Amino acid sequence: MTRRDIMKKALPLMYTIPVRIESFEKRRRMIGTLHIISGFYLLVNAAGYVAARKGLGMEVALPMILMAFGALVYGWRRKKLDPTGRYNMPIRALEAVCFLFLALAQSGAASFGLYAWAVLSVLLLFSEKALFTPTALTFTDEGILVPGSPKADLLPWNILERVIVRPDFVTLMRNDNKYVQLEVLSALDATILDGANSFSAAQIQKSEKASV
Repeated sequence: MTRRDIMKKALPLMYTIPVRIESFEKRRRMIGTLHIISGFYLLVNAAGYVAARKGLGMEVALPMILMAFGALVYGWRRKKLDPTGRYNMPIRALEAVCFLFLALAQSGAASFGLYAWAVLSVLLLFSEKALFTPTALTFTDEGILVPGSPKADLLPWNILERVIVRPDFVTLMRNDNKYVQLEVLSALDATILDGANSFSAAQIQKSEKASV
């Protein structure tokens, strides 16, 4: 037995199936809208900053105005311009910086909303990062890991009655007569389909024996 065979035997058997998670899709669709709202709020406050100083302070407001227009365009055309979300984090970070600098340039109640948007932009930066990671079911010895935010959820084998992996859908049937059906996002080799189905059946059978 070669060292490679020994390593394979030592590693836990896992199958990964790329699937569409509807909750992720809904939140991804909201990202563009949030950029539009953020850009509009930044534009209004930057214009208000200049108006309050009767045209002065343009050197501070101009970068904010340009960033605001950038956020509006990105939010409006995000699906076509950046479908994979590659530039979402840098743009969200720039929005946070602009809100912070504009808040520091003002005082009193006018700055409170800007500070709040700066904090919100940072929170969105990290939460949206998870939304652009590939979503996949991971079959492990303990159960099936389902992508979630902020972390994945584990469905243990002892709550599952049957798992069906097909080229188009994965169906997870639970013991309480509930089920989840998820669309498969990429073509799967027949070996993976057979292996995932066999592995699931064996793990469910093992969990049933353990509970007796």
